[in-house]
Amino acid sequence: MTNEDLFNMFFGSGMRTSFNSQDTFRQRQDFLRQQQRRQQQTDNSILPFIPLILIGVLAIVAALFSIEGDPVYSFQPSPPLSSYRTTKSNYIPYYVNPSVFNDIKKNPFKFNKLERQIELDYLGELRSRCQQEQRYRSNLLAEADGILFGIVGRNEKAYKEAQRYEMKNCDQLKKLAGKIRY
Repeated sequence: MTNEDLFNMFFGSGMRTSFNSQDTFRQRQDFLRQQQRRQQQTDNSILPFIPLILIGVLAIVAALFSIEGDPVYSFQPSPPLSSYRTTKSNYIPYYVNPSVFNDIKKNPFKFNKLERQIELDYLGELRSRCQQEQRYRSNLLAEADGILFGIVGRNEKAYKEAQRYEMKNCDQLKKLAGKIRY
């Protein structure tokens, strides 16, 4: 809006001495329409760039949360994870790539973080294997129990064997769960 438009809006065109209410109303409406058009034009100018902005944000987030390609440790030996180690606090066995591990060992923060992660992962695996053992034992008990809750067709020998079934992972989980905090 130019200075002349502003002047004409307040004083009208020419040398009028009084305001015409219809002219003033029309001028205000024109001014508001122009503002709305400008606003719509600026809003529409951003629209083509929104997909690019989203892709950029997603790329940054993905880069922040990306994990390095090769695993740093394993609970089973496999090339190049061949160097046997145990955690300091709970003696959990694991295997590492010696060349990568030397860099981690130099940084106490990374080393402690790695050992903590190893212990938590090991607990997770124990928990999973313990659940498998519990299901297996439960199935053995159900098969030996017969029908009608053991009243008819119960196999006592199989039932006692199922009760004696050793659940090594559950026992190990009980020992470690109290020592390792989440």
